[in-house]
Amino acid sequence: MQSRIRQVVFMAILTPLLILFIFSLLLSNKERLSEFFPNILVISYLTSCIIGFSIQFSSYNERGVFSRVLISPLKIGYFIISMVISQLILVIIESCVIIVSSMLMYKLKLDINFTKITSFNNICLILGYIFSLLLIGVFISLISKNTQVTSSISNFLNLILLMISNIFFPISLFPSWMEKINHVNIVYFLQQTMQATFNVGNVSYSLPSSVTIVLAYIFVFGIIDIFLFKKCIVSL
Repeated sequence: MQSRIRQVVFMAILTPLLILFIFSLLLSNKERLSEFFPNILVISYLTSCIIGFSIQFSSYNERGVFSRVLISPLKIGYFIISMVISQLILVIIESCVIIVSSMLMYKLKLDINFTKITSFNNICLILGYIFSLLLIGVFISLISKNTQVTSSISNFLNLILLMISNIFFPISLFPSWMEKINHVNIVYFLQQTMQATFNVGNVSYSLPSSVTIVLAYIFVFGIIDIFLFKKCIVSL
């Protein structure tokens, strides 16, 4: 099971770089490739949080890790918080690896808005996005019977989110009712934030709207995850 988790971590780095390689073959213009780069980071976040973390959480549950923690002096809440912090650090490391690798391999000239990327508000917002995706990953693991089901659901959801979140296809290509979905799609908000951070086009994002959507996701999935996890503990 640990080998599967390591494989997901590896894929969180390899998959975005592979997609970037394919686009480098299709796009001769390096500027267009640089414009697509923020979406590469979003793909990495989705792979690591929704797929990787859900599989890890489901694996721990399936192997009885949580039940052993319950009878140990360590509080279960602290253990889960340490898992979340570890995953956040891992996502940051993956981002750095992808950025450096892309700049070295493809000579990308990334127009990073250092004012935004180093601002406290932007850092908290991006961490909020990642935390929200982690909560979605936990939700998937808690509604799944086993790790294999978790893997199937998380991969399917990841694919759907990639298709509708302005990452591969402009949302203008979709019917109007699908465009409205992005008004509550946290991945779309994350994609807009990353594009603004990298100064892609004239993209801008509303900080109040972004903060609202992040807090809403954290509140809703946080409450649901706590409820489902308590039921899970009772059944252990």
